[in-house]
Amino acid sequence: MQHLLLRYTQALLTQVAQTAVCNRHHSLDQQFCRWLLRSLDCLPSNDLTMTQELITNMLGVRREGASRRSQDDCRMPV
Repeated sequence: MQHLLLRYTQALLTQVAQTAVCNRHHSLDQQFCRWLLRSLDCLPSNDLTMTQELITNMLGVRREGASRRSQDDCRMPV
């Protein structure tokens, strides 16, 4: 059990470190795409419902920036 908890802790810290590096070196569009993909990985389907407030909180931007990005990205075919 201790080994399993250590593996979980290592995976979590690796994910936190990777997020910090991504937030420092990638553009806001890249961060938004990474966040969308990570969110979709946690869901059983490809349906993702979110508010502009949630996007702004996750990306640390004003609502106008989130609105513009979500409209542009939602029009792109997958």
